[in-house]
Amino acid sequence: MGGFLSELGKNLAKQWVSLLVVPGCLFIATVAFGLALGHRRWWEVSRATKWVTTIDTGPRGVGVLTLVLVVLLITAAAAGLLAQAIGTVVERLWLAQRWERWPRPIRAIAAAVTRVRAGRWTGHPDAAPRRPTWIGDRALVPTKRVHAAYRMDLPVVWPALWLHLPDNTRAEITSARLAYSTSAALAGWGVLYVAAAAVWWPALLVVIAVWITAWVRARQSIDTYARLIEAAVHLHSPDLARVLGFEQEGPLTRDTGARLTYLLSARNDHHTVRDAVLEVRPQGPTG
Repeated sequence: MGGFLSELGKNLAKQWVSLLVVPGCLFIATVAFGLALGHRRWWEVSRATKWVTTIDTGPRGVGVLTLVLVVLLITAAAAGLLAQAIGTVVERLWLAQRWERWPRPIRAIAAAVTRVRAGRWTGHPDAAPRRPTWIGDRALVPTKRVHAAYRMDLPVVWPALWLHLPDNTRAEITSARLAYSTSAALAGWGVLYVAAAAVWWPALLVVIAVWITAWVRARQSIDTYARLIEAAVHLHSPDLARVLGFEQEGPLTRDTGARLTYLLSARNDHHTVRDAVLEVRPQGPTG
């Protein structure tokens, strides 16, 4: 047990340094450069480094420098936690779950964006966007496709299917979901760098680069996540049906998919199978 706790502590320390302290130190350094240089003389890096030559190398100076480093590490970690918190908000905004319940001004903007996105689609109404973001709609695709193929309410069946999945499959899905959260956290750093750009305009380039990178990575990771969920349903839902007592041979049928929904739905004592299937709400396993 002692060895396990020691190894766990090492892993947590590594994550703390890599996810919070190092990016936080870079952010604090950028803000410090910005405060020293300003907008007008943004290129004179030597002005920001002159203070290094004035550091007292005696015992007192070393003590002061140590204190400064400790404060820097604490501040960097705090900035990292703030970026993580902002990233959580960004993650929810990108998914746009239940955007109809957002505060009125934001809800009006989201509704307008959704209408514009829906207007670009000329196919069947069921294929039109339902959320104001591409990421949000991509997260809904598995639910819609699974329902169309198997008459299965994926949010209802997913918890049981998740418990039934092999460890390697769950690891792949978890990794893709974590990659999306990491992308949102990167966007959180982009929001923080706006503060640096306010005092030193070159930091705006960092904001743009970070946000583009975060958005591209988020799209890629949520697409991978959605594809893995669909694959897991196709590959493992027939076996889940057999485990739950259904006579199932070969691919899952629409009748069995509806029966799975009915069996696993908390509302099955008040609804028929048809009612339970037709009341699928537009939210996927990420909701």
